[in-house]
Amino acid sequence: MHSEQRRRQRRERQQRLRERREEHTRRAYTLLGEELDQASMSGLLIGFSEPLTALLPRPLVREAYEALLHAAALVWNGARAFEGERLAHELARAEALVQPLTRASLRELRACLFQLARERRMRHAQEPRYVSGVEVLDEGGEDWRVLVSARLLPSDEELRPSSLVGEGPGEHFIV
Repeated sequence: MHSEQRRRQRRERQQRLRERREEHTRRAYTLLGEELDQASMSGLLIGFSEPLTALLPRPLVREAYEALLHAAALVWNGARAFEGERLAHELARAEALVQPLTRASLRELRACLFQLARERRMRHAQEPRYVSGVEVLDEGGEDWRVLVSARLLPSDEELRPSSLVGEGPGEHFIV
């Protein structure tokens, strides 16, 4: 009697474990599929920086293009923060990076940066990733490869002013 009950309990427990494993596997494949569906951060940043790229003189120099992508990353990250001071700080840093590289007036450059910030907040508002690094590799000739590293923050709470007490405005974003 007791042995039958133990066998039944063991079978039920094994069945529950099998179901749990199958559920975990299904969730893992779902997450992997969602991750693979995300657009490449390199492609997003290159497309996002196109208005700034138009301000650079031709032919493009790799170092200038890399600095421009860094500036675009600063705007990308700063516009995601829901804090005016942080956005202003990142826009000023981006302006300082791009201004020496372009023949555009300061007014044109600022208008372009503000347009990028607006685009980030509106068109790319659902994109949760932050740019944590940009590198442009010379592959010989005029071929360049853009590598962008991105990361997710656990929540927007990390960007709220109350969580940044005692930290400078540029320390969260490494670009």
